[in-house]
Amino acid sequence: MKYRVVGWTHWESDEVEDSGNTIVFAERNAIIDDIIKHGYNFSGYDHQEMDCCAPVLNDGKKRTYSQRGWGGVMAEANDMTGDYDYAVYSFVTGPRAKYPCDEFDPYFFSPEDDLNEEITHEVSEEIFERATENDPFYLEDVVELRYIDKGDLLILRCGGKEARFLIDGIDRNKNNRASEQAYLSTKYKVIVKAQRLSDGAALEKKKRYTYFTVSGEFEPSELIARIGVEPDEILKKGDALPSGKRARGATLLYGVKEELSDGKTLDRLDETVAPFMEKLELLYSLREELSLRYDVELGKKPQGNLLFASPDLGRFLCLRTTRGSSWSFVFEASKAVQDRFPHDFRGELPDRVRLFQFERLLLFFPVFISAFLLIRLLFVRLFL
Repeated sequence: MKYRVVGWTHWESDEVEDSGNTIVFAERNAIIDDIIKHGYNFSGYDHQEMDCCAPVLNDGKKRTYSQRGWGGVMAEANDMTGDYDYAVYSFVTGPRAKYPCDEFDPYFFSPEDDLNEEITHEVSEEIFERATENDPFYLEDVVELRYIDKGDLLILRCGGKEARFLIDGIDRNKNNRASEQAYLSTKYKVIVKAQRLSDGAALEKKKRYTYFTVSGEFEPSELIARIGVEPDEILKKGDALPSGKRARGATLLYGVKEELSDGKTLDRLDETVAPFMEKLELLYSLREELSLRYDVELGKKPQGNLLFASPDLGRFLCLRTTRGSSWSFVFEASKAVQDRFPHDFRGELPDRVRLFQFERLLLFFPVFISAFLLIRLLFVRLFL
């Protein structure tokens, strides 16, 4: 997996999703590598209590550990792998403390499917034979396999032979058994659960989209002529859908992309909507005239809670007919808004738009309750 740390947040922050209790082999290694790269040094207590001490990976999720769990991560980053070395970093930060100072940037989030990769690894004859005959099978704990994870394609080679596997799961344990030490020379062993693939099989690249769609009851050729922009794909009424059902209406798809592996989703969306920026009034009038439905899709899921876009893209998103959690409100990043919400704007953003999820309204819930109680008190005083 192409995991990497893209920033840090608070352990209890609700601005980014938590990955849950299970933090896999590759995720842990990405965190350890970032700790080593920057020389971070802080305890499990700091990990839970201080700002910017919980890592956020490029899949758009934070990783949260127990204090002992983080102690183990920090100990391994400092090449301490004894059974109780985690205790050194669990509760107290030593004199060489160094903390992250960079918050996460959602711009660098990528859909999980785009993080899968193809890994080629040369192995001994015995490891190769055992891998082709067993599930799970064991590999040596080597640098080339530090980031291997579920969904990756593993190609094992031995001389002129080759075997391909689609990874279902990865784990790592100490290599304590004599029977395995006979052919695995490393202190730890990598436990691989995988499906054997046919020779020549490649990692399937699932089709992903960054598109603008126009749907409704219309004749595609006529509407295309009025809009003046050719779509990438056309779905006519009655066409077969992947689900096996038939399309109830027509749909024009703009900006279809095979894959988006660089994380620059909003840049791609800017490219998609550029031909429409001078046609906004036309799009509004066509929507009213023909009862059209406009939608903007950013892939499998929204890239985190906080997204940035250009002002043009912000205006274009106002066309969006469908309401969803990923695009609910658009705030112009004007001076007035920045003054009111200073913690919500980082860097120089005079010409950008901040997009919030609906859930952020929950932040104002205590204010609403206080206002209600105050009004009720005034009513009682004045009229009772």
